Amino acid sequence: MGHDNNRHRYLLDHRSKFVDKRQAIFELASSCLNYLSMDIYDPDIEDEAITENILSGKYCLHSYGTSQWLGLVCTAGTVLQKDERMDELVNRVEHFFAQRSNPDCDHIPTDGLSRAVELNTFKTQHPSVYEDLARAMHFRKSDIGEWRIDEGEV
Repeated sequence: MGHDNNRHRYLLDHRSKFVDKRQAIFELASSCLNYLSMDIYDPDIEDEAITENILSGKYCLHSYGTSQWLGLVCTAGTVLQKDERMDELVNRVEHFFAQRSNPDCDHIPTDGLSRAVELNTFKTQHPSVYEDLARAMHFRKSDIGEWRIDEGEV
């Protein structure tokens, strides 16, 4: 997570008269959330549709989207704290979690899940989004045996 944030911070630290860095981070985070909310990621999608999506290239941003969305959202939350785009970011995050939430993870308590500085803005201003993001961070850091439904059986 820290490495990803450093990469996103580069966009903010790099000086440019032509690029609005806050807008760039916001757009990248929004694009990842929108992409991962698409129907191609519907949990009930049929195998044939998955095959068709693979062959047509609809998963071409899968690796980037799945690995970067959380870091981008956290960075965006930090840089947009006092920006009108923060409400739009929060709406997109809420939509994403509504589309892709896993009720099996709701039992994970949020107390002590994440002390990540990146989540501070969400923790104070948007507690429900903070809880979802903290669970996502916890899930990302978890060992595979902690979240497999079959409890590690092969």
